[in-house]
Amino acid sequence: MNNSIEVNQWIRNRRSLFPLQFDETKKIKPDVILSILENANHAPSHKRTEPWRFIVFSEEALEQLFEEQIRIYKHITPSEEFSEVKVKKMQMKARKVSHAIAIIVSYDEQQQVPKFEEEWAVACAVQNIYLSCESHGVGGYWGTGSLVLGVDFKHYLNLKENENCMGLFQLGIPLENLNLLDKNPLTDISHKIEWR
Repeated sequence: MNNSIEVNQWIRNRRSLFPLQFDETKKIKPDVILSILENANHAPSHKRTEPWRFIVFSEEALEQLFEEQIRIYKHITPSEEFSEVKVKKMQMKARKVSHAIAIIVSYDEQQQVPKFEEEWAVACAVQNIYLSCESHGVGGYWGTGSLVLGVDFKHYLNLKENENCMGLFQLGIPLENLNLLDKNPLTDISHKIEWR
């Protein structure tokens, strides 16, 4: 069976959707989250180290996650840089997001593989998450930033010495009739290829 047309559509329609575009009255079913992460687990990795790990937050744990982000933000932000708007944005996410997945890289303890290759492998797993969201009609985006990449958040997640957080993937059910912009590449592929 040739599924290339459907696969092409998933890839070309893949986009980031953000919490304001989520329907907070709807939640993603656990079996859909499991299917998405099963697809992430099929990403390529050098020497098959499979360096990705995932921590899934939902319901009360999700609320606690954003409360912890607010606590860390208040702790690390100088008073002259503090923004109440950022706090309100995190509180909004706690309401709108169905699930959040902490994206963890677990570096090979035998150091058979350079760290950057392990991170690239995790990025491939995240791309599988993106494509799986598209196939399930789920929205989401991979968010990074000083809060989730910092040492305080690493301690909150109880990560091992050889592990780091590479961001949060926040998911939700898209609102109906979203007016989404076309997601076409800015440059035609013919300008990015050199044939030899």
